[in-house]
Amino acid sequence: MQIGTRLDHIRAFMERRSGRQLVFEYCTPTGEEQMGNLEEMTADNGEFLRVLSGNRLSNLDGLIKYEMGRMHEQH
Repeated sequence: MQIGTRLDHIRAFMERRSGRQLVFEYCTPTGEEQMGNLEEMTADNGEFLRVLSGNRLSNLDGLIKYEMGRMHEQH
C-alpha cells in the first residue's frame, strides 16, 4: 500500500473517532459574514451565528470558551 493511501485511511479513521471539525458561519467586526473553523473565527474576532457542519465536541467546547471570553470582555 502506498504511503498516501495509508495516510488517507488513517485520516478517515481519525475523523470517525474524533468527529468532523465544526464549520461555523460568523460575522466579522466589519459586518461581513464568513464561514470557517474555530481557529479562523477567533482570528477574525468573529461573532458566532450558527454551525454549518461537523460534529467534533472539542470544537464545541472551544466555541463555548471563546464566547464566554467575549462576554467577559463586553462587561
